[in-house]
Amino acid sequence: MATFSYVLAKDKYDVELLLVVQRFGSPFYRGQIMVLANSGIQSLKGLQGKRFAFVDPASTSGHLYPKTFFGKSVFAGSHNAVVLSMYKGAVDGGAAYDGSRVSVAKSYPDVFEKIKSLPIPRKYPATRYLSAKIFLNI
Repeated sequence: MATFSYVLAKDKYDVELLLVVQRFGSPFYRGQIMVLANSGIQSLKGLQGKRFAFVDPASTSGHLYPKTFFGKSVFAGSHNAVVLSMYKGAVDGGAAYDGSRVSVAKSYPDVFEKIKSLPIPRKYPATRYLSAKIFLNI
């Protein structure tokens, strides 16, 4: 379950955390803002007013954290789709979790040459699995 979805579920259904997934050996992950490597964009300021792809309205790393900065944006539907939207030139930048280019590289090996990540220091707790008392009839 995504970070923001967990917060909503905890508030509404009093769910309990069962476990947290580790990605790349850590219970946290970082969001990343990516741009085309040949775009000349070196910082967030360079993306102002550009076309931008978000993952999903409830994604912490792929929407909620970076949403206040961008003008024209689309929801690509998944982290990999954000990377592919950039790769195919549909958007100038995108927000996704830090492993999204790794997945896309299996089909597009040059993705790390074409898309770079801008530095973002924030870390988020990794995916969670939980139970809700209402579903367990407790």
